[in-house]
Amino acid sequence: MINSPQMTDYKNLQALWDQLVGEDLSGIVFVRDYLQLQFNPPPQLNVYSRRVVVSSAGRSATFGEEPFANLALSLIGKFVRKVEVDEQSFRIEFADDSEIAISLRPEHYQGPEAVDFQGRNNQWAVL
Repeated sequence: MINSPQMTDYKNLQALWDQLVGEDLSGIVFVRDYLQLQFNPPPQLNVYSRRVVVSSAGRSATFGEEPFANLALSLIGKFVRKVEVDEQSFRIEFADDSEIAISLRPEHYQGPEAVDFQGRNNQWAVL
């Protein structure tokens, strides 16, 4: 499945997003200008949005800020409790209330998409 923010009904794709629920974050790959979030791949997300905020243990950092990498790495091994996606954001909430919030607003990414979601059974979506 291929979707764009203009034509996506995010609620209809909840079953796809829910593939993350119960999975632990197994890896984070920092590439030159994007992130890859791995959840015992698949599923995995390639994140092209420049606005990614990680919150954990009362602290938060945005992609590009110095503490971001360490805070993001501290989420490895934590289990996903809930995923919420709407026109503005892709939010991954972990069992300990930590969170990764990815902006889906067009001004926060330069290419044609903010997130490339690769799920199980060759299911995928592009936002």
